[in-house]
Amino acid sequence: MFTQQNNILDINTAASIALQTVPGSIVELELDNFHGRPVYEVEILSVYGKYEIIIDAFTGAVLRIELD
Repeated sequence: MFTQQNNILDINTAASIALQTVPGSIVELELDNFHGRPVYEVEILSVYGKYEIIIDAFTGAVLRIELD
């Protein structure tokens, strides 16, 4: 699916980045494709609601935070 698999962050690192961004409980975490780039999509349930966080799977940069 993605080329450069060795350079992709592991799932635990993605979870840690997401929880540092929005504290709460992870309800879903998956590797996906966002505009042709591998990303982790993380859904977190916080005291303010459910957030979707998109994390670049190569760099760990948070690309988007959205409150559902």
